[in-house]
Amino acid sequence: RYPRMPKELLPTVITAMCGRLLDRNSNKNEHYALLVNVLSCLEAAFAKVPPSSDVFGVLIDHCAGPSLAQQKSSVVVILLRCIEEEMHFSVRCGALQVLRSVVHNYPSCANIIWEKVRDIVLDLLQTESFEDQKCDANFGPPKEELSTKGRCLVAGIKVIDECLRVSSGFKGADDLKECRLLDIQQISDCTVNKSIKSAPHFEIETPGPSQNCSLDITLGTNRWTEVLETHLPRGLSHASAMVRTASLTCFAGMTSDVFFSLPVNKRDYVTSSSVHAALSDAVATVRSAACRAIGIVSCFSQILSSPCLPGEFIKAIDFNTQNSSTPVRITASWALANLCSSIRFRALELQTDPTADLLDKSTISLLVEIALRLTKDGEKVKSNAVRALGYLSRFIRFNHHCDAVDDSRNSVFYGDPVCLQTMVQALMSSVTTGNVKVQWNVCHAFSNLFMNDTVRLSEMQWASSVYSILLLLLRDSNNYKIRMHAAVALAVPVTRLDYGSSFPDVVRGVTHVLESLSSNSSSSPSNFKHRDNLEKQLTFTALHLLGFVSPKDDQSLKDFLIKKASFLEDWLKGLCSAFNSAEDQPLASETINDEDGFSPNVSQKVMLSSAVVSLLNVYTSGNQQVITQRFEQLARSTA
Repeated sequence: RYPRMPKELLPTVITAMCGRLLDRNSNKNEHYALLVNVLSCLEAAFAKVPPSSDVFGVLIDHCAGPSLAQQKSSVVVILLRCIEEEMHFSVRCGALQVLRSVVHNYPSCANIIWEKVRDIVLDLLQTESFEDQKCDANFGPPKEELSTKGRCLVAGIKVIDECLRVSSGFKGADDLKECRLLDIQQISDCTVNKSIKSAPHFEIETPGPSQNCSLDITLGTNRWTEVLETHLPRGLSHASAMVRTASLTCFAGMTSDVFFSLPVNKRDYVTSSSVHAALSDAVATVRSAACRAIGIVSCFSQILSSPCLPGEFIKAIDFNTQNSSTPVRITASWALANLCSSIRFRALELQTDPTADLLDKSTISLLVEIALRLTKDGEKVKSNAVRALGYLSRFIRFNHHCDAVDDSRNSVFYGDPVCLQTMVQALMSSVTTGNVKVQWNVCHAFSNLFMNDTVRLSEMQWASSVYSILLLLLRDSNNYKIRMHAAVALAVPVTRLDYGSSFPDVVRGVTHVLESLSSNSSSSPSNFKHRDNLEKQLTFTALHLLGFVSPKDDQSLKDFLIKKASFLEDWLKGLCSAFNSAEDQPLASETINDEDGFSPNVSQKVMLSSAVVSLLNVYTSGNQQVITQRFEQLARSTA
């Protein structure tokens, strides 16, 4: 609703609310309920997304004013005053919640509030620890008072967490990004990036004061070191499960750069605390937070260099995937997928660095076993399990039997045909029983599997079934992201032979969808932002496939291409026109995926020319003189 209102309205309301906080009469303990309501309004105002440069202007106004009076009237200073010791715990809790929203949406404010919040939270942790000991002797304080203090402490730790994410430059776990398979997928200029809710908003894309934070790893390292020495040991051993959960959640905002800049003993503390909580804590929310922390650190592929850490992570993950609590299994399966992604990254490094270490065969086998088991769980767990299987299928060498491998090559895992068949069957079953996210992760998994050069697709009996499933999703799914991922997978096989007997069906299916998309402009609003990407990807996939057609193909396929000659001609002419208008620029940027070290070696111009020449040969061999003449002219324009 905010965009419909005058832009000065929200800043005006914030200023008025802060005026209430300055009111001495309202500041008394007996009037704390009014202050709590005011703070609740401020929290909603500062949490408004997207962040506003006008609100940011109100926040920083007077922060560095020439007079002490001006500085005291700044919004941030007023909020910091509300968390001081003499204020009622409900007011302190409300003010901390406001500060968390402020730092999340306006990260540059983190530096202004850090020292004050750090000291307040440490004082709360020390007070709570002392009162816990006193409670044992005096049978404890009233429940309500303890609960309010506990909520205040949790709110404070969450502000610390947000500040640490800012100083670490946290932008979200890699797997949460919208499109990870950039090595084959063509991304259009209007790609909509997925917003990561747990990451601070580092930019305000509106005119006004800049609040971009220049990342200083030293600052992040120093703050993490300080918190790891003072705050988190108390928080992780706290009697309250809420406090332990909030403390562990801090680890989930860690970045690789900051993590590996910490001293070894501090890194060990992060990982050992997470593993210990995941294995030993009796409370489900705490274990879930521990698994999430493990999942974040698992994204850092360098951890695989540790001799024992991956094994400890796998033990904690395996243990929690069997927990009765669904949220625990979800975060454990998410950690599993992240770990498998890092292993895949490291395994592909072996191609250029044979001396690099990887996990042993039994460990990889255990990961496959866990992922297969989880494909039979609920939708959210299954989605992560499918993602894990896709990453594993990318690097496992399937062209040898496990028992025929020399143990000296322990750094490479060889899977037998039965292992491959079981993994593929699990992926295919997940398509029919899974939700939208499961289905696009299955497509992503098949893309990874197809890129495994030890899988000879032409010899696999299941290949035709997989192609049929991908075509079905491409044609019938109401979700454009699923269709896009299916189109990606269909473009991965690198030779005509890889498509086997399914090649005619794949060409027909992709052409039908391309024609349907070109003639049908209607789609649901939720698909608008993905339509352009789907069209770009379909273009890439269709050109890739048409480059393989030849006069030797089945007569049914040649008849189909003759029938669709007018559409294909108009479509290819449109591509030529778009290409020429962009001069030397390709239709879609060739992308290189650093994590897979793979990129298409052919430009779109070469692909376009190859498709036209291949079609021309088909029409020439079929004595289609009129069509042949038109395509000869088209071929000259693409030469």
